[in-house]
This record gives sequence, structure tokens and C-alpha cells, in this order.
Amino acid sequence: MADVDTDKMKSREVKGRNGTEGEIFGEAKPGSPFSKIEIGMPQKQVSDLVGARDADCGSYVTGKAWIPFHFGGDKYRTECAYKGLGRLVFSSNSDFDSRAVLIKIINDPSEDGYR
Repeated sequence: MADVDTDKMKSREVKGRNGTEGEIFGEAKPGSPFSKIEIGMPQKQVSDLVGARDADCGSYVTGKAWIPFHFGGDKYRTECAYKGLGRLVFSSNSDFDSRAVLIKIINDPSEDGYR
């Protein structure tokens, strides 16, 4: 995604399932797999809808991992790149729940599918 500058893309902040706050960049094409997903969906459900085999996924640590006594979520994120669709970013809501939910959708038809 080095070719896409999300600072220049139109984005909107949204509240999704269970009050999960997230961000959506661009618009999904009608009928595309990304048009079926929404912020707050569990990673497994998104994988079932979009297709896990088509993704190049990887995880990274956020700055919140280094905050002492921070028991909230978002200490690590998982990012998945889908060729011709864009990227999806997942994070956990709390330290005590390992279930990752969708927090960011980057719609980008020029995505090459590699992280």
C-alpha cells in the first residue's frame, strides 16, 4: 500500500457493532466483498465474508503496549491486504479478550495485496 496515501483519501469515522469506533477510507464498490463488512465485526466473520485465503496478513504492536497498567485493548493490530480491494485492520477491545474486531477499512482498488 506504499502507493496509497491515506491522508489524501476521503475518510469518515464511524461507530459500528457494539459501539466499536472505527474509520473507513474511500467507498467499497457495490457487490465487492468489502461492501458486506462493517466496523466492529469479529475477524473470523470478516474472513468468512471476504475470504481469508486471498489475504496477506500480519500483526504489529502499537504504542499502547508500552503504557504501564494499560489494561484496555489496541495493544496490537492485525492488518490484512486484499489484492484489488484494499486493507482491513483489526484490534482487540480489551486485554482480557483476545477476539479481534474490525476497526479500519481502506477501500483501494489499486491494492497489490502484499504487506
